[in-house]
Amino acid sequence: MNQDGSQGPQVHDFNPGIPTSGPSAGLFWTAHVPMDSIEIDLGQATASMRLTDFATKDFFTLKNAFLNAIVPPPADTIPPVDATITLVHRWSSVKARVDVTDFETTDLTTNRRFAGRFIEDTATVEWSATVPSKNFHFKSGPADPSKSSFAEIGRERNGVFFRPGEDG
Repeated sequence: MNQDGSQGPQVHDFNPGIPTSGPSAGLFWTAHVPMDSIEIDLGQATASMRLTDFATKDFFTLKNAFLNAIVPPPADTIPPVDATITLVHRWSSVKARVDVTDFETTDLTTNRRFAGRFIEDTATVEWSATVPSKNFHFKSGPADPSKSSFAEIGRERNGVFFRPGEDG
């Protein structure tokens, strides 16, 4: 978004692509985040994630990111370039606590096994991105006074980790 609120053409799209090794191998737009960069206290309804110079890619546009997911990518696809991001994301301020359980068996599904305890709250984020090969650097405004429309933290269980009657 431009400073005047209008939208211009997309020129950067930061995401990890589809990792080929490690815990996130084969998962679309998913990256392994070191545990020491995350703090969670569900009792206090707070969480934070801090990443510094986290390696990612710049695919330039969403369309180009999707096309690069095709193996092999189409000939007119622009290869992504190395980038790094730094961010501080914080969740706090309880708006509501919500418990969800769904273990219904239907003709179409076999036990939609899902349960969770969630805290609806607010979130703020500050972030920056650097693309060395393009001599590009972006830094967001400060987290305060950013505005949060919806945020949620919590604990869930699903699939083989779901057992009816357990605490979330």
